[in-house]
Amino acid sequence: MDPGEREIIALLYGSKYDEDYLFCTADAPAVRALALIGRSDGGISFEEVLQRIGYTKKIEEHFSKGYFDKWLKEGSTDMVQGFNLRNP
Repeated sequence: MDPGEREIIALLYGSKYDEDYLFCTADAPAVRALALIGRSDGGISFEEVLQRIGYTKKIEEHFSKGYFDKWLKEGSTDMVQGFNLRNP
């Protein structure tokens, strides 16, 4: 995760936020971190953003909803098994 993604994760985890805003990223560790902090609902894939504005175009795999969902699931599994951001 780069510093900007770490900052957004920290904001989603530790402070008040507007639930109308969603974090869009294609970075697997950042998506996984959303699940690890219990905020799977706080993110969205780039593919979903494009769909919401009616733009359909072939995109690279790491921008897809499937990729995003895969890493949310990984993070959710890790959380259930006791892993966290400090103990990956």
